Amino acid sequence: MQQKQTNTLRILQFAPYVTNSYFTRNKTGFGMIVWEVSKNLAENGVNVHLFTYQFTNDAQIDGVIILSHKPLDVIKSFDRTNLFHNLNILRDSEIPMSRKIRILRYFLTEGYIKKIIYQVKPDLIHIHGISLGTLPFINAAITSNIPFVLTLHGLNSFDSNIPISSYERNLEKKTIELLNSKGITITVVSTGIKDIILNHFNIVNPEKIVVILNGIDYEKFQLTISKKILRKKYGIPEDKKVLLNVGSLCKKRNQSSLIDAILRLPENIREEVICFIIGEGPERERLEYLIKVNNLERTVILTGYMDNKKIIEYYTISDLTVITSTSEGFGMPFVESFACGVPILAFEDLDARKDLYNEKCMMLVKERDVETLAKGIIKALNSSWDSSFIKEWAKGFSWDKIIIQYLELYENLKGCK
Repeated sequence: MQQKQTNTLRILQFAPYVTNSYFTRNKTGFGMIVWEVSKNLAENGVNVHLFTYQFTNDAQIDGVIILSHKPLDVIKSFDRTNLFHNLNILRDSEIPMSRKIRILRYFLTEGYIKKIIYQVKPDLIHIHGISLGTLPFINAAITSNIPFVLTLHGLNSFDSNIPISSYERNLEKKTIELLNSKGITITVVSTGIKDIILNHFNIVNPEKIVVILNGIDYEKFQLTISKKILRKKYGIPEDKKVLLNVGSLCKKRNQSSLIDAILRLPENIREEVICFIIGEGPERERLEYLIKVNNLERTVILTGYMDNKKIIEYYTISDLTVITSTSEGFGMPFVESFACGVPILAFEDLDARKDLYNEKCMMLVKERDVETLAKGIIKALNSSWDSSFIKEWAKGFSWDKIIIQYLELYENLKGCK
């Protein structure tokens, strides 16, 4: 890590939720990345305050100050300034009632968010994501007259497999254009996302769209135990070719295409392959059906949710990580796989490709059809890969390097009105 800052920055981070050992309900890549950003900033001497919609007492974890959030706090700080406008949003949108109730709770929190900004008096506010849930953060930041930055961890507008309403898709576009017109800096986690924004939105300040990639704690992925011993631990024969897919079981992750591609492998190759799909989600039942109806129970295994330690072991025993997502803002499985020395097979049209691709680490599939994906799997498994080179490539995405970019951005924005 770099040396700690002598002039301590006070940063107020806002996110709908985070994922760590303290907050375990929402287990997503977004939640993990927000936490890693906060934690690594604190390790670099930044005074980090973090507020989420998760109910909690005041706490300090890994140097990050978690701000209290209780129902009574919200009630005491109720602010009706934007309430009627927000109620009209919910009334006119086709969002399911269960989600409307949750979003209404977010809207009612805006007064408390303003109070937190006043109490913390940050040098800068950092908001993660654009959604109905982050509107109260954005509104409060705008009215505070404190400089702020917003990070987009992905774009939801262009992927029909992401289950959001048409109102929410349009909201993302309008919010990006509004903030850009006000000169607010928006960071994005890949060059691909920046290109989409510049090409499809009305952007008047292109220099305010800044690429800062996600990072990885490289050392955590360096195991002392060998691949051979790990395979023995999990009962996997040494002659098997192990495929891996990591991510929530949802339409966006598109694991069904991986199952279909495996089904299209020649029988002699399919018998040599075992595929582990790690994660949980709404598509599990359908994936289980596809596996069963095609008699792939011994070939494709849904492992369910795993903790990070076990996931690292599964990366280590694998020969190839296959990423089938219909969209990826950045995609942590890319760099996690690299850190374990395991090559990637992915579709060429993913947003993060420009930042992550190296021909010695990744093979790309040009057409989005299962026949081409199956051919890609065969080609990748029969190719020679240098595990040491792949691991070295992963070092370029270490949090040490990423956090320096955030610190430089914060320093440039600090004190700007």
